Amino acid sequence: MTKQLLVLLCFFSLKCSFAQEITRHQADSMLRALSTAKPELMRIYLLLNLAQYHIFKPGERQIDFDSATVYINEASTLIKAVKSPAAFGYQLLTQSYLLKEKGDKVKSKKLLEEAIPLLQSGTNKSYLGTGYFELSIYYEFWKAEELAQRIPLVQKALEAYQEAKDLKNIARSYEMLGDLYIRQESFSEAIEALNHALRTYKEMDYPQVQGVYVLLGEAYMDKNDYGNALINIQKALKTSLQVNDTSMRLCQINNMMGSLYW
Repeated sequence: MTKQLLVLLCFFSLKCSFAQEITRHQADSMLRALSTAKPELMRIYLLLNLAQYHIFKPGERQIDFDSATVYINEASTLIKAVKSPAAFGYQLLTQSYLLKEKGDKVKSKKLLEEAIPLLQSGTNKSYLGTGYFELSIYYEFWKAEELAQRIPLVQKALEAYQEAKDLKNIARSYEMLGDLYIRQESFSEAIEALNHALRTYKEMDYPQVQGVYVLLGEAYMDKNDYGNALINIQKALKTSLQVNDTSMRLCQINNMMGSLYW
């Protein structure tokens, strides 16, 4: 196993829950690595990451789903030979992505539930964190009983990401917890989690933190602390302009700003 392959696999393991961010250039790098990778476990994870690249390509085209299936099937053959529970767990996680993109959320959730115990047996805690995080999405935040199930899953995801020192997913988990705590009307806990998210994003120089500021503004508004709410919404607006965010979030920010001034 060469040093270059180890570095490449480590990089893509940290990207697993942001698979839609894999670029064509990165996919080409994985293909080149695949042609020289000797250990079967290395090949398995490269194949499954390539499958995720095709799954999350924009457009939801059948040709991309077919390509993903080919990679998954090739990985499955190798997994049967090496008998690695953790690798099989990652295969199930990847298959759950594919089923979700195809619209079969029932089977996708079932595969995630099967994948998590297998991922627990492995050393890649970032993959485990992704399993918990993805499973949490299947619980609706507007239903109190499901919100009560969703929050612990995100907390488990956070713990796994912290063990992996996966900064981007640590920040993402704190941001999600902040959002969920707001829905639970636990506003002080939300503010604490969102400040953790902000610090972690800043630690990795991640610029697109406008969403965190929006949630902080919302939490302070709900606490009737309109001064801090306004400060954070202003920061959200400034950040959106800096990163050229012209999405509906900009509309949301301006609407909140107008409500605060009113």
